Amino acid sequence: MMKRMVMIAACMAASFSAKAQTGLDSISADLPGDSTFYVVDSVAVGIGAMQDLSPEKIASISVVSGPGIVRKYGDRAANGVIYIETKAFARKHYTALFSNRSAAYRKLLNDNKGDDTRFAYILNGRVLAINPEGELSAIKDNDLRAISVMPGKDLERVYGVKGKAAGVLITTGSVASGDGAYAR
Repeated sequence: MMKRMVMIAACMAASFSAKAQTGLDSISADLPGDSTFYVVDSVAVGIGAMQDLSPEKIASISVVSGPGIVRKYGDRAANGVIYIETKAFARKHYTALFSNRSAAYRKLLNDNKGDDTRFAYILNGRVLAINPEGELSAIKDNDLRAISVMPGKDLERVYGVKGKAAGVLITTGSVASGDGAYAR
């Protein structure tokens, strides 16, 4: 069963790649007898409902199978589940988490009318340049150690990141030291 799930995920990845190369607007994973169960942004969907989902909108894809997933979703998940989280959905998740944990982040987000695209995210000292939504949405509350906000001018000086209003420094896991503040 896991081999079938990996094959489906590989087909989907190949479809995403083909779309990026050809500019087609659809995802296709036409496997004979495909009864895989898909969950997009916490909503169960069929493969047909994913026709308008472009690769640029996807933050993460997870493939899960086994008895636990069947207990959760019933027989429709017998062949496994492919979870897809869009960037917009992921953004709602992590901005809520960070806002609840940091007054400075909440203020920054409010000052920018809820738009975090003007921020550079730095996770455990690494600037997130490619798909930050996928990495940030994977952070769990109990793993989050510190969040601090860095003005744009300091972001450029310390990390070399230009054109962003602010930097959001996030420390997770056992990497945390002190209060997560940055050095000036």
